[in-house]
Amino acid sequence: MTHNVPGYGHINIGVIERYGCATGLLGIDNIREEMRLEGLGIRTYTLQPGEIYLGKGPAVVITILGSCVSVTMRHAKSGISAICHGLLPSCVKEKFCKELCPDKFKFVECSIRKMLDKLDSCGIDREGIEVKMFGGADMFGVQSDRMSKTVGRENVRIAYKTIESEGLKIVAFDTGGTQGRKIMFFTHTGDVFLKRLVKN
Repeated sequence: MTHNVPGYGHINIGVIERYGCATGLLGIDNIREEMRLEGLGIRTYTLQPGEIYLGKGPAVVITILGSCVSVTMRHAKSGISAICHGLLPSCVKEKFCKELCPDKFKFVECSIRKMLDKLDSCGIDREGIEVKMFGGADMFGVQSDRMSKTVGRENVRIAYKTIESEGLKIVAFDTGGTQGRKIMFFTHTGDVFLKRLVKN
């Protein structure tokens, strides 16, 4: 049974919107369903690199991270959640990516700003957004050199910088190291389950 939250009954974004790095908005619920959690009927989706998920209602979003970074956002009152999977820190273009830019979701900075744009368009107050961050591993074992710039470290740095510049705070994070991660984002609770991946 679905209940409208007082003050946010006007929000109608469907079950899910999915954004691809090359095609933009694909539409409501136009995403391959991977499975259903047994006995619960909660949809589970796989987020690919360079994509954003934005949804309202219960779902589990799974993604695998190496040097990439995922940022999750959840607004409890509205029931809207979002997650990105950024490959690279930021766009080399001087101006922010425009709506039709084919590469915008490849970049951590652009992905975070796009998620916030969508949340802002729903009339959501930013103070109620819970933010978490994961990924940014040094996949080639250079962790001992703390001063070197790697893709993983730059992804994390830019994510922190962008989130801070937007007036948000990170409530939980698991970043860096030399191991990849598999995360499961429960959109209706904001919980994130993490499994570290062992190198072969």
